[in-house]
Amino acid sequence: MAGTASRLKKVPYCLRVLLYYVLVFFIFRYPVYGYLDRNLSRQILGVRDTFLATLVILAHLLLCSIPPWLWSRHSLGRTLSRGLESFACYAAVFMSLGFIYSLAEEGSWKAWYGLTAGGSVWERLLTTGALFSAFLISAWWGGRRVGHRRRASRARRR
Repeated sequence: MAGTASRLKKVPYCLRVLLYYVLVFFIFRYPVYGYLDRNLSRQILGVRDTFLATLVILAHLLLCSIPPWLWSRHSLGRTLSRGLESFACYAAVFMSLGFIYSLAEEGSWKAWYGLTAGGSVWERLLTTGALFSAFLISAWWGGRRVGHRRRASRARRR
């Protein structure tokens, strides 16, 4: 058991984050994007479908924000840079795999579908900004909780 833990620690965290985002890409590409494309292409959505679509989007954002949260918990003082690095890993995976899918599917999938939503430039900028801020907030929150526990434990020792 100890041998597998030591092997896992030898793998750089950035590589683990890239592999995680490859998994998240396939989760996004098939169940999430398929569900959202099918439901949001209708003209009228009911309350139930709107609520479910919102939950699916929030679940995807939660999946995306786990690595910056964990990464910033293990590196003190570098919380926002860990959010930037995680977003860069996410963007690299989603743009590269999205480009491959856009070549394979010829028009039904665009390379930027994992990063942006909407048709106009402002909608794309706002959705990318919201995704980027989710990464930064998650990284900040993860780093903040570690410092809080250490300060509390130091206060108890005094």
